[in-house]
Amino acid sequence: MRQPAHGFTLIELMVALAVLAILLAWGVPAFREMLSNNRMAEAANRLVASLHYARTEALRRNRCVQVRAAGSPAQWSQGWTVEADQSLDCSGASYQILRAEPGLGGSLTLNESGGATSLVYRGDGTLDSPTAGVSFDLCDGDRTGEKGRRITVNAAGRPSLSEITCS
Repeated sequence: MRQPAHGFTLIELMVALAVLAILLAWGVPAFREMLSNNRMAEAANRLVASLHYARTEALRRNRCVQVRAAGSPAQWSQGWTVEADQSLDCSGASYQILRAEPGLGGSLTLNESGGATSLVYRGDGTLDSPTAGVSFDLCDGDRTGEKGRRITVNAAGRPSLSEITCS
């Protein structure tokens, strides 16, 4: 008497591998896009959190606190620091670093619309600037024409986040 064979036939194995290949071909690009979107959201949230922190520290200390782009030359994509002014007149003669954020890495770019390399919050939480506010555009260089993020800081010093289409 013959025992029934256990296991898969070659045809069943090939069909299973074909189905797996189709699922991977469909899922990997979506997964890659999800990772890119998460990386962009994380970078935008880090900048917004740093701006909130700087504003809060300026109010708490009743002194100027600046958020300054890192690097030489200073570029926001290379990171930024939050620094408290130790002088009472906001002259910026001596700053204490409160927080440092690393660069964005990868193909993400972060540019301030006016080319400013620092934002200074006064002791009342407002921006120490003659302009009505500033905005940062966060884009992914690998995905032109895709959605990016714009962080806008109004004259009162409050940051807000919106979506843009990167060029």
